Amino acid sequence: GLIGAELSGGLDSSVIDILINRHGRRGCYFSWSNDPQVLPLRDAEDERRVIFDICDQEGIECHFLTAKDKVGHEKMLRQGMPPFADTPQLGFGSAWMHRQGARVVFTGHGGDEGVSHRANRFELFYNREFLAYFRLYWKDFKGKPLRLLRTLRTGLLDALARWKQLTAPAPEAAYDSPVLQRSFQARMRGLFRDQRMYFFFAPEKYVMQGGTRPRLDNAAYQGAQAGMRYLFPYVDYRVMDYAVSIPRRLYVGQTSSRKIFREAFRDIMPKSLYDVHYKDLASIRDLPRKDDQKKRFQYNISYLTEHLDREYWKDILDFDAIAAMELTGAHRSREESARKALVATLYRAVLIQDMVKISQNWRQAEDENEAI
Repeated sequence: GLIGAELSGGLDSSVIDILINRHGRRGCYFSWSNDPQVLPLRDAEDERRVIFDICDQEGIECHFLTAKDKVGHEKMLRQGMPPFADTPQLGFGSAWMHRQGARVVFTGHGGDEGVSHRANRFELFYNREFLAYFRLYWKDFKGKPLRLLRTLRTGLLDALARWKQLTAPAPEAAYDSPVLQRSFQARMRGLFRDQRMYFFFAPEKYVMQGGTRPRLDNAAYQGAQAGMRYLFPYVDYRVMDYAVSIPRRLYVGQTSSRKIFREAFRDIMPKSLYDVHYKDLASIRDLPRKDDQKKRFQYNISYLTEHLDREYWKDILDFDAIAAMELTGAHRSREESARKALVATLYRAVLIQDMVKISQNWRQAEDENEAI
């Protein structure tokens, strides 16, 4: 039957979608990017230009995110959506593809951790592949005086700098917030002290640590809400086994990230996809701002705090601090990113709370859903 697929304009999802079409399967393709009729194409980098090139090459059509696809606060809270990144987008996509008649969704999540991960030189050093590591610096200093000395010195200094950067504990800013109780911040400080973000230099450790699980669990839940099954080709254990069997040094591209993956599928990619090097969505940066940021911020804070169970969160959230920010306008001096972080913190707290309620009283929640 009909296959659903996500199309972001990046390497991972695009290759899957092209292969679906090349295998003669009928698909409906959904992008989290905004519809160009709502948000015009950028003159500069824009992932939607790549999507259009893919669609033209393959003779397919992609559905971009529109206002009709989005769901409001009430529906998200009623469904008990998980408090992870990209939760709304997963909900939008699965619901739209289900309406088209698809029952399965292929997604590109997990490519970064395996066959298409962005290897860097430090990854070789961390995994004790010293010969391959220093050979790269040896090539850098070809024809230069004191080549051996420069190779050793620069390689060691770079490794030391990257070691400090990549193996450092999570910054305190990750859990240092005026709306969090000090006792909770202290617990988080202890929890994160010895954690490392292995994604950047040991992807196999990242996978074994459970780094891919939030998206997998989230998609399974969201898909079930819409009657869809999510499939993740890149985190199939056979694909992962193959990925880690490739010598690590071959992943380290000097001029192009994800070189092996890019070259392997070069013959089926449009040139714009082969040349793409950005990761984050480019077009979304041009979304127009709300007219009254302060008013919107106040509304979000009020709405979310009204939905929070104060007894449930008393050991984590400082409601006096939240109220003070709302009433005195102390938030004015905070940067926009900090305000967004505050709203996101409260929003996720509401989602967590709602998930717990639904899991504990699922039959009552289901009856209420049907009544609504």
